[in-house]
Order: sequence, then C-alpha cells, then structure tokens
Amino acid sequence: MTCQKLINVSVVLCLTEVYKEAALVVSAVICAVCRTVLCLKAEDFEKKAHGMLDWLTEAERHLRYHGAMPDNEEVLEQQLAEHQVPSCHSAATL
Repeated sequence: MTCQKLINVSVVLCLTEVYKEAALVVSAVICAVCRTVLCLKAEDFEKKAHGMLDWLTEAERHLRYHGAMPDNEEVLEQQLAEHQVPSCHSAATL
C-alpha cells in the first residue's frame, strides 16, 4: 500500500469518527428535546387534571349541601345547566 493510500484511509477513518461523534451529539440533543416536550405535556396534563378535580370538588360540594332535588322541571333544567361540563374547545380558551 502506498503512502497516499494510507493517508486516504486514515482521513476516511478520522471522518468516520467525527461523524460518529456528531451523530452522538445530535442524538443527545434529540433526546433532550424529547424529554422537554414530554415534560411540557405532563405539566399541561397535570394543570388540566387539577382543573377538572377542582370542578368536581365544587360540584360535589354544591350538590351535597344543596338539599333535595326539586320537583319543578324548570328549576331542575336550570340546575343541570349550571353543572354542564365545558366542551374541549371552550376549555382550551380558558
């Protein structure tokens, strides 16, 4: 093997090692970004879950201390309207 071929092989090997190191760095960055995205999604889920638990607690408190269910249909419909769960679209705007 000539000196030039040895130099070419060593250059290729060096470049391969550089690419491997760059690939490891890129992989680490991608992993960090994925962890950040998952953390943000978890925080968003936790916030929504707490909001739902607050709503359920308030509804339970209201129903527990409100008394007997009314016989009047209009009053009953009004109470049902007070306890409607907001749709996903309107909850997203809160």
